[in-house]
Amino acid sequence: MADSYLSRSFTGTPTMTTYTYSAWLKKTKLGAAQQIAEARVNSTNLTAFYFGSNEALNIYQEVSGSVTCGRYTDMRFKDTSSWYHIVIQVNTTLATAADRVKVWVNGVQQGLQGTTQTQNLEHNFLKSTAATELGRAGSNANYFEGNMTHVVIVQGSVVAPTEFGQVDSTSGQWKFKQPSGVSFGTNGFHLKMENDSALGTDSSGNSQTFTVNGSLKQSNSTPSIVYNSLQTYLAGRNFGGNLNVFNAGTTGNETSNGWQTALSNMGVRKGKWYYEYKIQVLGTGNGYHKMGFGSSIAGVDSSVGHLADTALDGGYAFYCQNGNLEVRTNAAVISGYSTSDLGVSFVLNDIMCLAIDMDNAKAYFRKNGDAWIKSADPVAGTNGLDISADYPVGNTMKFLIPGMSIYYGGTGSINFGNGFFGAQPIASAGSNGNGALFEFDVPTGYYAINTKNLNTYG
Repeated sequence: MADSYLSRSFTGTPTMTTYTYSAWLKKTKLGAAQQIAEARVNSTNLTAFYFGSNEALNIYQEVSGSVTCGRYTDMRFKDTSSWYHIVIQVNTTLATAADRVKVWVNGVQQGLQGTTQTQNLEHNFLKSTAATELGRAGSNANYFEGNMTHVVIVQGSVVAPTEFGQVDSTSGQWKFKQPSGVSFGTNGFHLKMENDSALGTDSSGNSQTFTVNGSLKQSNSTPSIVYNSLQTYLAGRNFGGNLNVFNAGTTGNETSNGWQTALSNMGVRKGKWYYEYKIQVLGTGNGYHKMGFGSSIAGVDSSVGHLADTALDGGYAFYCQNGNLEVRTNAAVISGYSTSDLGVSFVLNDIMCLAIDMDNAKAYFRKNGDAWIKSADPVAGTNGLDISADYPVGNTMKFLIPGMSIYYGGTGSINFGNGFFGAQPIASAGSNGNGALFEFDVPTGYYAINTKNLNTYG
């Protein structure tokens, strides 16, 4: 979240020449410095872990204004669709400078560059002399944008990554493992972040609970089940106007007085899917918001401004056009789907609901809990918008990718089943969510776009 972080003031001054940090992180923003963890004595004496604007992970220490550790990874963290498991091992007492700091990502040790760690120098984590924060720099800047869970610092020992993760025997991928038998030390902690009302609770047994600051919210997206989210840059696609995306990839706002667009990081080519979009700031006039989708073969085209642009392959937009609904593709209103045909109007906080049936190449729309437009029924498969020209039934190559576009100062949030529109929780969960949390009832047989459902139905 753009205004959220966790903080704690520790008691005591344990020796911090040796410790282990472990966390599961999912980024949703690229191209900006983002703080993961920091222990700050003052502006010239601090220890910090952060992603630089070049997407490298930095392990940084400064003492009296001098850099005593400035290590950074060869690896660049540019994937916004998956979780990273990061383990940082610190032992400043070692004779070999290159061994004093080690970084592991998804069980694989990473190459490091930059200033090596000064020998025998202590870091500031877990000490009463430093203010500790997770997800923000102490100067009220560089908030982490994304998801974070199972954050651990083990005091006094170097712990192997295999205590926190393991290789899945079926997929071969690195997956979460509940740590057991780990000795956390006096001030060590383990924040699972599994309880929305107690996100800062420590599960290590040391009662090192953190204070929640800002609008921090629990997400359904976990290292085990990853939910869809928006991203500002999709590999191979850089639009003429990219939405400012925040709130862990669920909210976008327009900042340059023109069309701006964001697609999500998961696509579908079969199955039945559902998601919702809430208009949170109308923007100019009565609002110009487009909820819909494009395709995976859109390619690079800097002329693309919005979802229904001719340059965006397979782009369809359910369009709040000056406060009234119309549906467009290829820069034109679809016959029978003009504002006068549909008679649907929007006000602030209305929710746009979209159901997509890839098995029959149909799309269905409703506002809030109203009837589906054109007297459609997504369960029966009747009167939906035919999208087969762009997404033929049985296609195996082209994926449909959800997205949104906004014009002139608007703000909106997509709920892919996390249970939030940005920082706002849904008012009341609808039925048939199958573990996902939507505002309104999900049509029977339709699902949230997440890795579990994609593996089962997609």
